[in-house]
Amino acid sequence: MEKKNPFLGFVLLCAIMLISSNAFVSPAEAKIDLLDGDLRVDGFLKEYMFVRTHIPADEQKFHGSNLDQALTSFLIQGLWKVKEDSNQTLNLFAGFRYWYEKASYFDYKLNRAIPSHEASRYQHPQNEKDIITEAYLDYIRGPFNIRIGKQIVIWGETDIKRTVDVVNPLDLRYGSPGVFSWAELKQGLWMFRGFYQSQLPGNLLFEFVYNPGYYQALRLPVEGTHWGPSPSKTNPVTYEPFGIYHWTVTKKWKDDAPKKWAIDNWEVGIRLRGFSYNVDWTLVYYNSLQDAPVVTDPDALLTYSGAYFASAFRSKDTGEAIHPKDPGVKVYDTKRYQLFGGTMQTAIDFLHGSIWRLEWFYEYGAYYNKGRGASTSAIYDKVRRDTFGFGLNYSDKFDIPYITRHWFNNQYFQVSLTAFYEKILNNSRDLIVSSDRDHRLFHSHSSSIAWNLMQFWSNNIWAFVFTGSWAPEINKGFAAPMLSYAPGQHWRFEGGPVIYWSGYAYNRGYYDKDSILIRIRYEF
Repeated sequence: MEKKNPFLGFVLLCAIMLISSNAFVSPAEAKIDLLDGDLRVDGFLKEYMFVRTHIPADEQKFHGSNLDQALTSFLIQGLWKVKEDSNQTLNLFAGFRYWYEKASYFDYKLNRAIPSHEASRYQHPQNEKDIITEAYLDYIRGPFNIRIGKQIVIWGETDIKRTVDVVNPLDLRYGSPGVFSWAELKQGLWMFRGFYQSQLPGNLLFEFVYNPGYYQALRLPVEGTHWGPSPSKTNPVTYEPFGIYHWTVTKKWKDDAPKKWAIDNWEVGIRLRGFSYNVDWTLVYYNSLQDAPVVTDPDALLTYSGAYFASAFRSKDTGEAIHPKDPGVKVYDTKRYQLFGGTMQTAIDFLHGSIWRLEWFYEYGAYYNKGRGASTSAIYDKVRRDTFGFGLNYSDKFDIPYITRHWFNNQYFQVSLTAFYEKILNNSRDLIVSSDRDHRLFHSHSSSIAWNLMQFWSNNIWAFVFTGSWAPEINKGFAAPMLSYAPGQHWRFEGGPVIYWSGYAYNRGYYDKDSILIRIRYEF
Protein backbone atom coordinates (compact mmCIF):
# COMPACT_ATOMS: atom_id res chain seq x y z
CA MET A 1 0.00 0.00 0.00
CA GLU A 2 1.32 3.45 -0.87
CA LYS A 3 2.19 5.53 2.18
CA LYS A 4 0.13 8.69 2.47
CA ASN A 5 1.89 12.02 2.71
CA PRO A 6 0.41 14.10 5.57
CA PHE A 7 2.04 17.27 4.26
CA LEU A 8 0.28 17.05 0.91
CA GLY A 9 -2.99 16.43 2.70
CA PHE A 10 -2.49 19.52 4.81
CA VAL A 11 -1.63 21.66 1.78
CA LEU A 12 -4.85 20.47 0.11
CA LEU A 13 -6.82 21.34 3.25
CA CYS A 14 -5.29 24.83 3.35
CA ALA A 15 -6.03 25.33 -0.35
CA ILE A 16 -9.69 24.43 0.21
CA MET A 17 -9.89 26.87 3.14
CA LEU A 18 -8.19 29.57 1.11
CA ILE A 19 -10.60 29.14 -1.81
CA SER A 20 -13.54 29.07 0.59
CA SER A 21 -12.40 32.26 2.30
CA ASN A 22 -12.16 34.05 -1.05
CA ALA A 23 -15.82 33.22 -1.60
CA PHE A 24 -16.82 35.20 1.48
CA VAL A 25 -14.24 38.00 1.76
CA SER A 26 -15.15 41.47 0.61
CA PRO A 27 -12.24 43.31 -1.03
CA ALA A 28 -12.66 46.23 1.36
CA GLU A 29 -12.87 44.24 4.59
CA ALA A 30 -10.41 41.51 5.62
CA LYS A 31 -13.00 39.74 7.74
CA ILE A 32 -15.92 37.41 7.16
CA ASP A 33 -19.36 38.37 8.50
CA LEU A 34 -21.95 35.59 8.73
CA LEU A 35 -25.41 35.12 10.29
CA ASP A 36 -26.38 38.75 9.61
CA GLY A 37 -23.28 40.00 11.38
CA ASP A 38 -23.70 37.87 14.51
CA LEU A 39 -20.65 35.77 13.61
CA ARG A 40 -17.39 37.45 12.64
CA VAL A 41 -14.51 35.27 11.47
CA ASP A 42 -10.93 36.21 10.69
CA GLY A 43 -7.56 34.53 10.55
CA PHE A 44 -4.61 33.85 8.33
CA LEU A 45 -2.73 31.28 6.32
CA LYS A 46 1.01 31.82 6.69
CA GLU A 47 4.15 30.33 5.25
CA TYR A 48 7.57 31.25 6.54
CA MET A 49 11.04 29.90 5.97
CA PHE A 50 14.48 30.37 7.49
CA VAL A 51 17.34 29.70 5.09
CA ARG A 52 20.72 29.68 6.82
CA THR A 53 23.42 31.77 5.13
CA HIS A 54 26.13 29.44 6.43
CA ILE A 55 26.19 25.95 7.94
CA PRO A 56 29.22 25.36 10.24
CA ALA A 57 31.38 22.39 9.30
CA ASP A 58 30.44 20.36 12.39
CA GLU A 59 26.72 20.71 11.54
CA GLN A 60 26.87 19.80 7.87
CA LYS A 61 26.25 16.10 8.52
CA PHE A 62 22.76 17.15 9.73
CA HIS A 63 22.01 19.30 6.67
CA GLY A 64 21.56 18.49 3.02
CA SER A 65 20.71 22.12 2.27
CA ASN A 66 20.59 25.51 3.99
CA LEU A 67 16.84 25.30 4.63
CA ASP A 68 16.47 25.20 8.42
CA GLN A 69 12.78 25.88 8.97
CA ALA A 70 9.70 25.83 6.72
CA LEU A 71 6.47 26.25 8.63
CA THR A 72 2.96 26.41 7.23
CA SER A 73 0.43 27.62 9.79
CA PHE A 74 -3.28 28.32 9.68
CA LEU A 75 -5.29 30.28 12.25
CA ILE A 76 -9.02 30.87 12.28
CA GLN A 77 -10.87 32.67 15.06
CA GLY A 78 -14.43 33.77 15.44
CA LEU A 79 -16.66 35.89 17.67
CA TRP A 80 -20.30 34.79 17.90
CA LYS A 81 -22.87 37.15 19.41
CA VAL A 82 -25.06 34.62 21.19
CA LYS A 83 -27.28 37.24 22.84
CA GLU A 84 -27.30 41.03 22.81
CA ASP A 85 -29.90 43.42 24.23
CA SER A 86 -30.02 46.63 26.23
CA ASN A 87 -29.19 44.84 29.51
CA GLN A 88 -26.60 42.23 28.65
CA THR A 89 -24.34 40.72 26.02
CA LEU A 90 -23.19 37.12 25.70
CA ASN A 91 -20.41 36.30 23.22
CA LEU A 92 -18.47 33.16 22.42
CA PHE A 93 -14.91 33.57 21.18
CA ALA A 94 -12.79 30.70 19.84
CA GLY A 95 -9.53 30.37 17.96
CA PHE A 96 -8.04 27.31 16.27
CA ARG A 97 -4.69 26.76 14.63
CA TYR A 98 -2.87 24.08 12.74
CA TRP A 99 0.70 23.94 11.52
CA TYR A 100 3.06 21.68 9.68
CA GLU A 101 6.84 22.05 9.91
CA LYS A 102 8.18 20.56 6.71
CA ALA A 103 11.89 21.41 6.56
CA SER A 104 12.77 17.79 7.31
CA TYR A 105 10.43 16.73 4.48
CA PHE A 106 12.55 18.66 1.98
CA ASP A 107 15.89 17.97 3.69
CA TYR A 108 15.94 14.42 5.02
CA LYS A 109 19.25 14.90 6.85
CA LEU A 110 17.48 17.13 9.38
CA ASN A 111 15.79 14.00 10.73
CA ARG A 112 19.19 12.90 12.04
CA ALA A 113 19.36 16.01 14.22
CA ILE A 114 15.87 16.03 15.77
CA PRO A 115 15.24 13.45 18.54
CA SER A 116 12.68 10.91 17.35
CA HIS A 117 10.70 11.44 20.59
CA GLU A 118 10.12 15.08 19.63
CA ALA A 119 9.90 14.95 15.83
CA SER A 120 6.14 14.42 15.59
CA ARG A 121 5.33 16.88 18.39
CA TYR A 122 7.48 19.49 16.68
CA GLN A 123 6.13 18.84 13.20
CA HIS A 124 2.39 19.25 13.83
CA PRO A 125 -0.20 19.55 16.65
CA GLN A 126 -0.75 16.48 18.79
CA ASN A 127 -4.09 17.16 20.47
CA GLU A 128 -6.80 19.73 21.12
CA LYS A 129 -4.52 21.57 23.55
CA ASP A 130 -2.26 22.49 20.65
CA ILE A 131 -5.10 23.25 18.24
CA ILE A 132 -7.31 25.44 20.48
CA THR A 133 -5.61 28.79 21.04
CA GLU A 134 -8.54 30.40 22.89
CA ALA A 135 -12.11 29.38 23.70
CA TYR A 136 -14.14 31.38 26.20
CA LEU A 137 -17.56 32.77 27.06
CA ASP A 138 -17.68 36.56 27.34
CA TYR A 139 -20.60 37.92 29.40
CA ILE A 140 -21.20 41.66 29.85
CA ARG A 141 -23.86 43.15 32.12
CA GLY A 142 -23.64 46.76 33.23
CA PRO A 143 -20.17 47.49 34.65
CA PHE A 144 -19.30 43.78 34.91
CA ASN A 145 -17.55 41.65 32.30
CA ILE A 146 -16.83 37.95 32.95
CA ARG A 147 -14.80 35.66 30.69
CA ILE A 148 -14.56 31.92 31.34
CA GLY A 149 -12.39 29.55 29.30
CA LYS A 150 -9.03 29.34 27.61
CA GLN A 151 -7.58 32.81 27.18
CA ILE A 152 -4.51 34.85 26.27
CA VAL A 153 -3.93 37.87 28.51
CA ILE A 154 -2.09 41.03 27.45
CA TRP A 155 -0.75 43.08 30.36
CA GLY A 156 2.25 44.72 28.72
CA GLU A 157 3.60 45.85 25.38
CA THR A 158 7.39 46.25 25.61
CA ASP A 159 9.56 44.90 22.80
CA ILE A 160 11.83 41.83 23.10
CA LYS A 161 11.80 41.55 26.94
CA ARG A 162 8.84 40.63 29.17
CA THR A 163 8.20 42.82 32.21
CA VAL A 164 4.62 42.54 33.55
CA ASP A 165 3.13 40.59 30.64
CA VAL A 166 3.79 37.24 32.33
CA VAL A 167 0.42 35.47 32.57
CA ASN A 168 0.76 33.18 29.54
CA PRO A 169 3.82 30.93 29.15
CA LEU A 170 5.64 31.05 25.82
CA ASP A 171 6.14 28.47 23.09
CA LEU A 172 9.64 29.14 21.73
CA ARG A 173 9.91 26.13 19.42
CA TYR A 174 9.18 28.09 16.24
CA GLY A 175 10.35 31.63 16.93
CA SER A 176 11.82 34.15 19.34
CA PRO A 177 10.72 37.58 20.64
CA GLY A 178 11.59 40.34 18.23
CA VAL A 179 11.40 38.23 15.10
CA PHE A 180 7.88 37.14 16.11
CA SER A 181 5.18 39.00 18.03
CA TRP A 182 4.24 38.08 21.60
CA ALA A 183 0.79 37.01 20.38
CA GLU A 184 2.39 34.34 18.17
CA LEU A 185 4.45 32.95 21.06
CA LYS A 186 1.92 32.85 23.91
CA GLN A 187 0.09 29.71 25.02
CA GLY A 188 -3.50 30.00 26.22
CA LEU A 189 -4.51 29.11 29.80
CA TRP A 190 -7.88 27.99 31.17
CA MET A 191 -9.06 30.63 33.63
CA PHE A 192 -11.76 32.84 35.07
CA ARG A 193 -11.29 36.51 34.22
CA GLY A 194 -13.47 39.33 35.49
CA PHE A 195 -13.63 43.10 34.98
CA TYR A 196 -15.45 45.84 36.87
CA GLN A 197 -15.66 49.31 35.31
CA SER A 198 -16.08 51.71 38.21
CA GLN A 199 -17.25 55.32 38.29
CA LEU A 200 -14.41 56.32 40.60
CA PRO A 201 -12.02 59.17 39.77
CA GLY A 202 -9.58 58.07 37.11
CA ASN A 203 -12.20 55.80 35.52
CA LEU A 204 -10.72 52.85 37.43
CA LEU A 205 -11.04 49.42 35.83
CA PHE A 206 -10.59 46.43 38.16
CA GLU A 207 -9.45 43.12 36.63
CA PHE A 208 -9.20 39.75 38.34
CA VAL A 209 -7.64 36.56 36.92
CA TYR A 210 -7.99 33.13 38.53
CA ASN A 211 -6.57 29.90 37.16
CA PRO A 212 -7.99 27.04 39.28
CA GLY A 213 -5.13 24.67 38.53
CA TYR A 214 -4.27 24.35 34.84
CA TYR A 215 -0.50 24.21 34.30
CA GLN A 216 1.19 24.86 30.99
CA ALA A 217 4.98 24.74 30.91
CA LEU A 218 7.31 26.96 28.94
CA ARG A 219 8.09 25.13 25.69
CA LEU A 220 11.75 25.38 24.79
CA PRO A 221 13.27 25.02 21.31
CA VAL A 222 13.79 21.43 20.20
CA GLU A 223 17.29 20.08 19.80
CA GLY A 224 18.38 19.95 16.17
CA THR A 225 15.85 22.54 14.93
CA HIS A 226 16.51 26.12 13.84
CA TRP A 227 15.90 27.59 17.30
CA GLY A 228 17.37 24.71 19.29
CA PRO A 229 21.00 23.72 19.92
CA SER A 230 22.71 21.60 17.31
CA PRO A 231 23.50 17.96 18.17
CA SER A 232 27.06 18.76 17.11
CA LYS A 233 27.30 20.72 20.38
CA THR A 234 25.08 18.62 22.66
CA ASN A 235 25.90 15.09 21.48
CA PRO A 236 29.45 13.99 22.35
CA VAL A 237 29.03 10.62 20.62
CA THR A 238 28.08 10.34 16.97
CA TYR A 239 26.00 7.21 17.45
CA GLU A 240 23.86 8.47 20.34
CA PRO A 241 20.26 9.12 19.16
CA PHE A 242 20.07 12.54 20.86
CA GLY A 243 22.13 15.00 22.89
CA ILE A 244 22.44 15.81 26.57
CA TYR A 245 20.23 18.90 26.11
CA HIS A 246 17.28 16.75 25.07
CA TRP A 247 17.91 14.25 27.88
CA THR A 248 18.35 16.65 30.81
CA VAL A 249 16.18 19.58 29.67
CA THR A 250 13.50 18.79 27.08
CA LYS A 251 12.67 15.29 28.31
CA LYS A 252 13.31 15.71 32.02
CA TRP A 253 11.49 19.02 32.35
CA LYS A 254 8.46 17.30 30.86
CA ASP A 255 8.80 14.21 33.07
CA ASP A 256 9.10 16.24 36.28
CA ALA A 257 6.52 18.92 35.41
CA PRO A 258 3.44 19.40 37.63
CA LYS A 259 0.26 17.58 36.69
CA LYS A 260 -1.71 19.28 33.96
CA TRP A 261 -4.65 19.84 36.35
CA ALA A 262 -4.05 20.12 40.10
CA ILE A 263 -5.30 22.45 42.84
CA ASP A 264 -1.70 23.28 43.78
CA ASN A 265 -1.20 24.82 40.33
CA TRP A 266 -3.54 27.74 41.05
CA GLU A 267 -2.67 31.21 39.78
CA VAL A 268 -4.14 34.56 40.83
CA GLY A 269 -3.72 37.95 39.22
CA ILE A 270 -5.09 41.42 39.91
CA ARG A 271 -4.77 44.49 37.71
CA LEU A 272 -6.00 48.02 38.34
CA ARG A 273 -6.15 50.42 35.41
CA GLY A 274 -6.83 54.14 35.48
CA PHE A 275 -6.29 57.45 33.71
CA SER A 276 -4.96 60.38 35.72
CA TYR A 277 -3.17 63.60 34.73
CA ASN A 278 -2.98 62.48 31.09
CA VAL A 279 -1.31 59.21 32.12
CA ASP A 280 -2.79 55.80 31.31
CA TRP A 281 -1.50 53.61 34.15
CA THR A 282 -1.88 50.12 35.61
CA LEU A 283 -0.86 48.30 38.78
CA VAL A 284 -0.35 44.54 38.62
CA TYR A 285 -0.03 41.64 41.07
CA TYR A 286 0.46 38.04 39.96
CA ASN A 287 1.03 34.85 41.98
CA SER A 288 1.84 31.69 40.04
CA LEU A 289 4.20 28.81 39.46
CA GLN A 290 7.36 29.76 37.61
CA ASP A 291 7.41 28.89 33.92
CA ALA A 292 10.70 27.01 34.29
CA PRO A 293 11.72 24.55 37.05
CA VAL A 294 14.83 24.43 39.23
CA VAL A 295 17.01 21.48 40.21
CA THR A 296 15.94 20.41 43.70
CA ASP A 297 18.17 17.35 44.06
CA PRO A 298 21.73 17.82 42.70
CA ASP A 299 22.60 14.18 43.43
CA ALA A 300 19.62 13.04 41.36
CA LEU A 301 20.83 15.27 38.51
CA LEU A 302 24.23 13.55 38.61
CA THR A 303 22.54 10.15 38.57
CA TYR A 304 20.28 11.12 35.70
CA SER A 305 23.07 12.73 33.63
CA GLY A 306 25.33 9.77 34.37
CA ALA A 307 22.79 7.42 32.79
CA TYR A 308 23.12 9.36 29.53
CA PHE A 309 26.91 9.37 29.47
CA ALA A 310 27.08 5.68 30.41
CA SER A 311 25.03 4.77 27.33
CA ALA A 312 27.02 7.28 25.27
CA PHE A 313 30.31 5.54 26.05
CA ARG A 314 28.79 2.15 25.28
CA SER A 315 27.51 3.58 22.03
CA LYS A 316 31.00 4.78 21.17
CA ASP A 317 32.46 1.34 21.87
CA THR A 318 29.85 -0.61 19.91
CA GLY A 319 29.22 1.88 17.10
CA GLU A 320 25.48 1.53 17.63
CA ALA A 321 22.84 3.89 18.99
CA ILE A 322 21.94 2.98 22.58
CA HIS A 323 19.05 4.69 24.33
CA PRO A 324 19.85 5.68 27.93
CA LYS A 325 17.92 3.92 30.66
CA ASP A 326 15.94 6.36 32.79
CA PRO A 327 16.98 5.82 36.44
CA GLY A 328 13.57 7.10 37.61
CA VAL A 329 14.83 9.88 39.88
CA LYS A 330 13.13 13.26 40.30
CA VAL A 331 15.47 16.12 39.42
CA TYR A 332 13.33 19.22 38.94
CA ASP A 333 10.60 20.99 40.85
CA THR A 334 8.46 23.93 39.74
CA LYS A 335 8.29 26.60 42.43
CA ARG A 336 5.94 29.50 43.13
CA TYR A 337 6.82 33.18 42.94
CA GLN A 338 5.04 36.53 43.04
CA LEU A 339 5.26 39.55 40.77
CA PHE A 340 4.39 43.17 41.50
CA GLY A 341 4.47 45.71 38.70
CA GLY A 342 2.81 48.37 36.67
CA THR A 343 2.75 50.43 33.51
CA MET A 344 2.49 54.13 32.65
CA GLN A 345 1.87 55.63 29.23
CA THR A 346 1.50 59.24 28.13
CA ALA A 347 2.07 61.63 25.25
CA ILE A 348 4.53 64.47 25.92
CA ASP A 349 3.73 67.50 23.78
CA PHE A 350 6.99 69.36 24.34
CA LEU A 351 8.92 66.27 23.19
CA HIS A 352 7.52 66.29 19.67
CA GLY A 353 4.24 64.74 20.86
CA SER A 354 6.05 61.45 21.38
CA ILE A 355 4.52 58.50 23.25
CA TRP A 356 6.38 57.24 26.34
CA ARG A 357 5.63 53.95 28.07
CA LEU A 358 7.20 52.69 31.29
CA GLU A 359 6.77 49.12 32.53
CA TRP A 360 8.31 48.05 35.83
CA PHE A 361 8.33 44.81 37.81
CA TYR A 362 9.47 43.34 41.09
CA GLU A 363 9.81 39.55 41.25
CA TYR A 364 9.48 38.34 44.82
CA GLY A 365 10.86 34.99 45.92
CA ALA A 366 11.79 33.50 42.53
CA TYR A 367 13.94 30.37 42.70
CA TYR A 368 17.40 30.01 41.17
CA ASN A 369 20.03 27.30 41.23
CA LYS A 370 23.57 27.78 42.44
CA GLY A 371 26.52 26.02 40.84
CA ARG A 372 30.26 26.34 41.33
CA GLY A 373 31.34 29.16 39.06
CA ALA A 374 27.68 29.57 38.01
CA SER A 375 28.03 26.34 36.00
CA THR A 376 24.97 24.22 35.22
CA SER A 377 27.22 21.15 35.36
CA ALA A 378 28.16 21.84 39.00
CA ILE A 379 24.80 22.61 40.66
CA TYR A 380 24.77 22.22 44.43
CA ASP A 381 21.83 24.25 45.81
CA LYS A 382 18.66 26.25 45.15
CA VAL A 383 17.94 29.72 46.58
CA ARG A 384 15.28 32.43 46.43
CA ARG A 385 16.08 35.87 45.09
CA ASP A 386 14.18 39.06 44.34
CA THR A 387 14.60 40.95 41.07
CA PHE A 388 13.48 44.38 39.97
CA GLY A 389 13.59 45.88 36.52
CA PHE A 390 11.92 48.13 33.99
CA GLY A 391 11.43 48.76 30.30
CA LEU A 392 11.12 52.30 28.94
CA ASN A 393 9.69 52.70 25.45
CA TYR A 394 9.76 55.81 23.27
CA SER A 395 7.63 56.05 20.11
CA ASP A 396 7.50 58.90 17.63
CA LYS A 397 6.89 59.83 13.99
CA PHE A 398 9.11 62.12 11.96
CA ASP A 399 8.67 64.25 8.88
CA ILE A 400 12.04 64.06 7.14
CA PRO A 401 12.50 67.22 5.06
CA TYR A 402 11.90 66.65 1.35
CA ILE A 403 12.17 62.85 1.66
CA THR A 404 8.85 62.30 3.51
CA ARG A 405 6.94 64.48 1.06
CA HIS A 406 8.52 63.55 -2.25
CA TRP A 407 9.60 59.95 -1.69
CA PHE A 408 6.99 58.57 0.70
CA ASN A 409 3.77 60.47 -0.06
CA ASN A 410 3.78 62.25 3.33
CA GLN A 411 3.90 58.97 5.26
CA TYR A 412 6.01 59.65 8.34
CA PHE A 413 9.04 57.69 9.49
CA GLN A 414 8.06 55.71 12.63
CA VAL A 415 10.49 55.04 15.47
CA SER A 416 10.13 52.82 18.55
CA LEU A 417 13.04 52.47 20.99
CA THR A 418 13.01 50.45 24.22
CA ALA A 419 15.59 50.41 27.01
CA PHE A 420 15.49 47.49 29.46
CA TYR A 421 17.25 47.00 32.79
CA GLU A 422 17.02 44.41 35.56
CA LYS A 423 18.93 43.68 38.77
CA ILE A 424 18.93 40.54 40.91
CA LEU A 425 19.19 41.42 44.60
CA ASN A 426 21.65 39.59 46.85
CA ASN A 427 23.48 38.16 43.87
CA SER A 428 26.41 35.76 44.23
CA ARG A 429 29.09 34.45 41.88
CA ASP A 430 27.50 30.99 41.88
CA LEU A 431 23.99 32.11 40.94
CA ILE A 432 22.85 30.54 37.64
CA VAL A 433 20.85 32.97 35.51
CA SER A 434 19.05 31.98 32.31
CA SER A 435 21.02 33.00 29.22
CA ASP A 436 18.03 34.81 27.68
CA ARG A 437 18.28 37.40 30.46
CA ASP A 438 21.63 38.56 29.04
CA HIS A 439 23.58 38.80 32.31
CA ARG A 440 27.35 38.85 32.18
CA LEU A 441 28.82 35.98 34.20
CA PHE A 442 28.73 36.76 37.96
CA HIS A 443 26.98 40.13 37.36
CA SER A 444 23.73 40.99 39.14
CA HIS A 445 22.32 43.25 36.42
CA SER A 446 21.73 43.33 32.68
CA SER A 447 20.62 45.95 30.20
CA SER A 448 19.62 46.05 26.57
CA ILE A 449 18.08 48.27 23.95
CA ALA A 450 15.61 47.29 21.24
CA TRP A 451 14.47 49.17 18.19
CA ASN A 452 11.74 49.02 15.59
CA LEU A 453 12.01 51.46 12.69
CA MET A 454 9.31 51.58 10.04
CA GLN A 455 8.71 53.50 6.82
CA PHE A 456 5.63 53.02 4.65
CA TRP A 457 5.16 54.31 1.12
CA SER A 458 2.81 53.95 -1.86
CA ASN A 459 -0.27 54.10 0.40
CA ASN A 460 1.04 51.42 2.79
CA ILE A 461 1.64 48.92 -0.01
CA TRP A 462 5.37 48.92 0.65
CA ALA A 463 7.17 49.11 3.98
CA PHE A 464 10.70 48.87 5.29
CA VAL A 465 10.91 47.54 8.85
CA PHE A 466 14.16 47.34 10.81
CA THR A 467 13.93 45.43 14.10
CA GLY A 468 16.71 44.47 16.47
CA SER A 469 18.17 44.46 19.95
CA TRP A 470 21.57 44.78 21.60
CA ALA A 471 22.81 43.86 25.09
CA PRO A 472 25.98 46.00 25.37
CA GLU A 473 27.50 44.30 28.42
CA ILE A 474 27.90 41.03 26.51
CA ASN A 475 27.75 42.51 22.99
CA LYS A 476 24.92 40.17 22.06
CA GLY A 477 22.10 41.04 19.72
CA PHE A 478 20.32 40.64 16.43
CA ALA A 479 19.24 42.83 13.52
CA ALA A 480 16.44 42.09 11.06
CA PRO A 481 15.90 44.57 8.20
CA MET A 482 12.75 43.50 6.33
CA LEU A 483 11.00 44.62 3.17
CA SER A 484 7.23 44.18 3.18
CA TYR A 485 4.78 44.22 0.28
CA ALA A 486 1.00 44.32 0.90
CA PRO A 487 -0.88 44.72 -2.40
CA GLY A 488 -4.35 44.67 -0.83
CA GLN A 489 -6.37 43.84 2.26
CA HIS A 490 -5.31 40.21 2.38
CA TRP A 491 -1.83 39.42 1.09
CA ARG A 492 1.45 40.19 2.91
CA PHE A 493 4.91 39.34 1.57
CA GLU A 494 7.99 39.92 3.74
CA GLY A 495 11.64 39.04 3.46
CA GLY A 496 15.09 39.95 4.62
CA PRO A 497 18.15 38.84 6.58
CA VAL A 498 18.17 38.04 10.31
CA ILE A 499 21.69 38.61 11.64
CA TYR A 500 22.90 37.52 15.08
CA TRP A 501 26.09 38.25 16.96
CA SER A 502 27.66 37.72 20.36
CA GLY A 503 31.03 38.80 21.69
CA TYR A 504 30.73 36.80 24.90
CA ALA A 505 31.83 33.17 25.10
CA TYR A 506 29.42 32.30 27.95
CA ASN A 507 26.31 33.46 26.09
CA ARG A 508 26.53 32.92 22.34
CA GLY A 509 22.81 32.85 21.58
CA TYR A 510 22.13 32.28 17.87
CA TYR A 511 25.49 33.72 16.80
CA ASP A 512 25.97 31.08 14.06
CA LYS A 513 22.38 31.06 12.72
CA ASP A 514 22.28 34.05 10.39
CA SER A 515 19.42 33.44 7.99
CA ILE A 516 17.20 34.81 5.29
CA LEU A 517 13.61 35.00 6.52
CA ILE A 518 10.77 34.74 3.99
CA ARG A 519 7.14 35.18 5.08
CA ILE A 520 3.99 34.95 2.97
CA ARG A 521 0.70 35.62 4.71
CA TYR A 522 -2.92 35.66 3.59
CA GLU A 523 -5.27 37.38 6.03
CA PHE A 524 -9.05 37.16 6.07
